[in-house]
Amino acid sequence: MATTIQGSDIELLIRQKNTGDFKTMVCEETVFLDVSNDVNTSKTKCGTFKGVQVADFKLNGTAVFNADPTVSELSYNEALAFQLDRTRCEFILRNKAFESFTAGELVRMSGDCFFTSTQFDGSDGQVSKFTWNLEGDGTLNDTES
Repeated sequence: MATTIQGSDIELLIRQKNTGDFKTMVCEETVFLDVSNDVNTSKTKCGTFKGVQVADFKLNGTAVFNADPTVSELSYNEALAFQLDRTRCEFILRNKAFESFTAGELVRMSGDCFFTSTQFDGSDGQVSKFTWNLEGDGTLNDTES
């Protein structure tokens, strides 16, 4: 029988590089991790050759604006400040503890990053939301700890 991990069991933790405790993204709706390698192709008379670059990674997602976040939540205002100040951050994307699994036992990726985009949505008739984008810097760590 397969064991699945629900999206609600995944958490994104962020902090300024080497400072304090990690915070969870406030009222998170979605989170995506995109890992890609650029590929250079050379087509010759003796075949096609591929040069694969080092993997690059990005994270993005959506969250609901919370006017009164807890001290353990990363708010929209903090994310925006990190972006404006070009603050180097670190993230952990992992499963929370659930059933018989400990936090990060099945899913755990981490690395350094920068907030490169935030978009606030204050549309009439909707709850206020925001989107965020993180650009990875360095190597993605996919080793469980």
